[in-house]
Amino acid sequence: MNLSRLTLLFAALAGGQILFCVIIYYLLQSGRFSMQEADLENLGAVPPIALAGSVLAAFGLSRALSRQGRSADGIPAKMQVYSRAVIVRLALVEGGNLLILVVTLLTGDLSNLYYFVAGMAAFAWLRPGKDNFVQTFTLDNKEQRGLDNL
Repeated sequence: MNLSRLTLLFAALAGGQILFCVIIYYLLQSGRFSMQEADLENLGAVPPIALAGSVLAAFGLSRALSRQGRSADGIPAKMQVYSRAVIVRLALVEGGNLLILVVTLLTGDLSNLYYFVAGMAAFAWLRPGKDNFVQTFTLDNKEQRGLDNL
């Protein structure tokens, strides 16, 4: 998988999360969605835990895969490790964000959207790119020139 495909994947995942957020916001603001009184008070702890857990897991796993990729020989092998790392870290953060949105829908508490915004900021920060690839694998000038073919 090359950098342009990773960027497209990033944009698709980000767009899906934002669309889901807009739909939930619309449903809650329009009054078209309502839950019966249920024991939802324990769900208040889920958004901060989901945010912290997914972001920490994404960074930890990304570092582990990056260490593995530094020992790989050649740009194609490093790109394969980088692609896996990007997909996994984006999926982890997206999972946390979607969980936050579901809790927002169930509880009707729009203040949970602040956690979603923080999660989207982390998601944006983890976006794939040439500079990120170079920094992650500390490529030399010769290897950097080889990236132009990707």
